[in-house]
Amino acid sequence: CRCLTVEEDETFTANDLIVHNSVLVSQRLTPWLIGHRATMRVKLACYNQTRSERHTRIAKQLMNFDYHRRIFTESDSYVNPNAPDKEWSTLGRKNTFDGQPSFHALGLETGFVGDGADMLLIDDPYSSPNDARSKAINKKICDFWPETAKVRIDDDTNVILMFHRYTENDIAGTILEEGGWEYLRYAAIADGDYEHPVTGVKYGDPLGREIGERLSERKSDNWYSSNQKNTYVWLSQFQGRPTDKRS
Repeated sequence: CRCLTVEEDETFTANDLIVHNSVLVSQRLTPWLIGHRATMRVKLACYNQTRSERHTRIAKQLMNFDYHRRIFTESDSYVNPNAPDKEWSTLGRKNTFDGQPSFHALGLETGFVGDGADMLLIDDPYSSPNDARSKAINKKICDFWPETAKVRIDDDTNVILMFHRYTENDIAGTILEEGGWEYLRYAAIADGDYEHPVTGVKYGDPLGREIGERLSERKSDNWYSSNQKNTYVWLSQFQGRPTDKRS
């Protein structure tokens, strides 16, 4: 599958019951996948390699916790805790003798020439709203998919792209033009279908909410009304419906 998700912009604390999407996708998903299939190849690409390696390090640590090994008992899915954060392999992956790692941390500027992937995760491709609005940086990010990633994967590769949208012509807007993606837009407040400005394709609310329903009831009325004052930020980072018109 190819899945594009747009997050609501929230700040989570240690006391929250909901885990941030980057934690679920970039840290927790890999141990679960590799626990079920020890030879799986996962690539994680963030706006730079340092950020990717932070997620990679945590995924590797999780796979060495006792509770993980009690769930996934096959030794082929185990990984050396001292393996480099940039890339590491399970025992099962090493036994394939193809030189490809189980998990490879990428920066969007580095690519992965010569390596394929069974799962490609692209999380936080932009480091800031200013980067997303930069024509040069945005072009580099948008080019990553057709020129670097797409040519290194096959039809069986699963791809997940997740981030807050900032502009209409960001990587989400670009790849949706090619079709074949499942678009999951988790707006802070349900506001009906999202219609792609170029293709005209409409995407409904993934939760099936009625217009006006909130994504989170943990936030106060004041929190919602305060963030809605800046329409430009609200539409892009909270609603996943970016506009180039600033209020």
